[in-house]
Amino acid sequence: MFGKRVDRRTILKGAGAAMALPLLECMVKESRAAGGRRADPPRLACIYMPGGIARPQWYPKDEGTDFTLSPSLEPLANHRDQFTLIRGLKHISGEVGHHYHNLNWLTGHNVVDGRNTISMDQVFAQHFGTTYCETLVLSYANGIGANTASRNALGADIPAIGNPAQALRELLPPVEQSELSALRRRLHLRKTVVDGVNENLRDFTRTLGQADRQRMDQFAESLHGLEQRIGFREQALDKPRPAVEESGVPDWQKGTESLAELVDTMTDLMVLGFQSDTTRVSTCITAHEDGQGPLREIHDFARSLGLPTLGGHDLWHQGTQKDSKVEVLLARRDRLLVEAVVRFMDKLKAIPAADGTLLDHTQILLGGMQGVTHNATDGPTLVAGGKRLGWRHGQYKVYWQPKEDAGKAQRAGGPKPLSNLYLTMLQQAGCPVDSFKESTGTLTDLLV
Repeated sequence: MFGKRVDRRTILKGAGAAMALPLLECMVKESRAAGGRRADPPRLACIYMPGGIARPQWYPKDEGTDFTLSPSLEPLANHRDQFTLIRGLKHISGEVGHHYHNLNWLTGHNVVDGRNTISMDQVFAQHFGTTYCETLVLSYANGIGANTASRNALGADIPAIGNPAQALRELLPPVEQSELSALRRRLHLRKTVVDGVNENLRDFTRTLGQADRQRMDQFAESLHGLEQRIGFREQALDKPRPAVEESGVPDWQKGTESLAELVDTMTDLMVLGFQSDTTRVSTCITAHEDGQGPLREIHDFARSLGLPTLGGHDLWHQGTQKDSKVEVLLARRDRLLVEAVVRFMDKLKAIPAADGTLLDHTQILLGGMQGVTHNATDGPTLVAGGKRLGWRHGQYKVYWQPKEDAGKAQRAGGPKPLSNLYLTMLQQAGCPVDSFKESTGTLTDLLV
């Protein structure tokens, strides 16, 4: 599938120089779709940053296409034509509070009642997820709830994987014949269970009222989708498997303490999935809103500033203090994430596609939902890649900003729904959708 053997130790070793770009170019000459001489399908990668940001070092002082890069965004200097920075987007009318942001970042649904709805990445997957691994859901730790950004059509959590070795097993079919046979048996059993549920569902639905029937119709639709995915995965087992060496893949039983290592390793998995076309959509939670997650670099930098090693949650809130050491500390976290995204972009840009590079067909979303406090207004939002999908990058777009930052330049009408951006991303990928949650339209001024 790749044309030559790919050494996983060079791809998933960790952060820094071990992931040199020329080596990746030697490993992968083109994406699988390009190799098959057909148009490359769109890809989607969503990376979540928890808590607040150091706003004075994140947002540029000027807007438009001739803006000066802020300190936190300086690593993007060589990619000005490949990203757009957006300010003034709100979520759930800006009302969501406390630590729910991880749960509804991609859904736009207020989950205080315990219920959720489908996430934007899964709407994308419904149309482009017919791959061996429909969605690669990654995180700083295994689990559901705040550990995952992805929710299925019923709003149920899709469990995230925090162990790279486990994620690789989910991304690629097994090598050993005995493991392949066992997987085929499991898939056959699941299909049998789904068939049985579908048979009983028809009889059960007849006894329900109209409202309950609609809910069960949604459930039946989800079952149908599951049945299709099982069938596709069975067929995929008969296709050639990427020849990769798995011995060097990190096996984190308790995660990693390094933020750079986490994002580099997880985005390397995304690159592998996108280039081999074993997945087209992936999400990653880098830390929890309450502060759990990798903070080693932050603690090291705090000690160099003579600061105590704050927990993540304390850092999120105190980092909004202007001209303080804690603000500088939070800006270091922000820049670390941007640096990791730049490395991700470099890897995708190194892979030729049927038209342009893999980066040109991949929309990357880096963002969060928290502004100064636990609200969902004015969170960080950056879109990169996807130029072949119609994005007009190279600009800083401000729809709204808080009075303390805007002064007399306060925008009329207030912030726009973040769902407008999600709808734009879905439509640019080719998803036949007319709305998403609170959307009032698309952000046409960000497109060519």
